[in-house]
Amino acid sequence: AMVFRIVAVLSGYLLFFIIAKEFGASGVGFFSFAWTLLMVSVVISKLGFDTSIVKYIATYAAKKQPEYVTGIYLKSLKFIILSGIIVTAVLLLFSGDLSLVFFKSLKYKTHIIYLALAVLPLTLLNINAESQKALKKITLFSALQNGSINLLLAIIFYLMLVTNFSNNYYSIVFALLLAISLLMIISFVFVGKNIGFRTGDNKLKLSNKSLLKTTIPMLGSNSIFLIMSRTDILILTAFKTEADVG
Repeated sequence: AMVFRIVAVLSGYLLFFIIAKEFGASGVGFFSFAWTLLMVSVVISKLGFDTSIVKYIATYAAKKQPEYVTGIYLKSLKFIILSGIIVTAVLLLFSGDLSLVFFKSLKYKTHIIYLALAVLPLTLLNINAESQKALKKITLFSALQNGSINLLLAIIFYLMLVTNFSNNYYSIVFALLLAISLLMIISFVFVGKNIGFRTGDNKLKLSNKSLLKTTIPMLGSNSIFLIMSRTDILILTAFKTEADVG
């Protein structure tokens, strides 16, 4: 786990170095905005399940009830996919308005549209990572965190630049979407191995209402933390240029 933390820090520096070298402060500012908007959207999309699923899976795993582990994962997955689709649809619908609010023009509308497509994959990646944490597979949990996204993003983004695939901000968004999607696919491979998909949630004696009563308060606490730690970037973007944010 410590190795992945070190990789996360170094890959973060590497990513910002590559972006800054190619696009300068403006590119760093745009990426900071894009990542923050994505994180805010994903927190809402997760509905607090990233916290509650750890509690439930850890409890059922400790009681040697693998069918309940699979059941709570699948039940949670249904809500997460639905909320992810809704959040994505909202971003797609208001992509032009967001571009106008933050950049005073429509030039980033398409960027936000592509960014919206990363909401559900990142939501699923986060949930899958937390499910591995609940099973005490800490190394795997660490490998599926943001550090791996940064490293894979840096590699994909660099390859795009050297192959002249794109030399504008679209390459940042494309690389981000591709990196998240690849890690999401990998995460499902481990979920299939460690949790499984065959046992339905019909054996789980937990109603949807009871489950939501547990998760929604966690969404509130997670949202408050995000507001305190992230929204300054969105505020800066709304009143300053990308270069100022970078």
